[in-house]
Amino acid sequence: MKRLTLIAFTTLAALAVASCSKIEPLSPYTDTARQMTMTAQGDNVVIFMGGSGKTTIDWGDGSVDTYIIRDTLPYGFHSYSDAIPHAITIKSENITYLQCSGGLTALDVSKNTALTQLWCGGNQLTTLDVSKNAALTELECIDNQLAALNLSGVSALMQLQCDKNQLTALDVSNNLALTGIFCNNNQLTSLDVSKNPALTTLYCDYNQLTSLNIENNLALTRLSCPSNKLATLDLSGAPTLTVLYCDSNRLATLDLSRNPALRYLYCPYNPLQIAALNDMFGTLPDSYGTNWGNIYLDYNQGMADISIATAKGWTVIITGKHDDP
Repeated sequence: MKRLTLIAFTTLAALAVASCSKIEPLSPYTDTARQMTMTAQGDNVVIFMGGSGKTTIDWGDGSVDTYIIRDTLPYGFHSYSDAIPHAITIKSENITYLQCSGGLTALDVSKNTALTQLWCGGNQLTTLDVSKNAALTELECIDNQLAALNLSGVSALMQLQCDKNQLTALDVSNNLALTGIFCNNNQLTSLDVSKNPALTTLYCDYNQLTSLNIENNLALTRLSCPSNKLATLDLSGAPTLTVLYCDSNRLATLDLSRNPALRYLYCPYNPLQIAALNDMFGTLPDSYGTNWGNIYLDYNQGMADISIATAKGWTVIITGKHDDP
């Protein structure tokens, strides 16, 4: 399905809840070398941790809990009796995985350079600085209020999920290891992923994109860019592209001649006229001998000569609905 990465890590977190608990009594860990801080505005805060050694959480209301991190992912859960902001401090020997939720309005992980996975979605963060977290490979910060995201110092980053924020720009030019980008539901007007040669999956739905640069993405297999303002889409730099969603844009032409691996195309609700559709059908790769080759059009587009596509083994479906491969 579309969000396999997110589902996989959500499942991991659920398993962690079922298998872990607080270890006490223990003396607090006091070293501040890898200290992390956050501000909570909500009633309940949940913090998952992975790594090794001792960790102490000061919840900012006089309560302090200490944990030992071994093979599992210990978690801290805390409820507040008032609605005022609380400053939470985490001191740890070695936290490499952090997942935190509960109405957080601020999060500082800059001192924890060992962090490799950060999941802070569903909060109220307006800023997030990960520029000093060079070891970070996975960042999930969906459903916050971020207007900017500086990833320049995160050269090891492989997975980025920053959907449902207020981003007007996203610079991933220094993140050469990225394999997956999910930046749906932001305010992006342009996106350049041409310097991300390892990228296999890109989802940038529901933005305001007028340009999308994928000219050097030889590993890209899945591209989803519906509900933008794209008038052109150059796919020549993505020869391994298998799945393409580009509906609800402003595309008047679409050339698929450089995409021999393409097997799924969803392109309704574009101003593709009959002649342009027939030309597009002519550039479709031969789908005979494969398990599937589906193309979805809207009713008006169905007036084109679909026999051009079916002659290449494609199934043409005139509908506004689709089955996600």
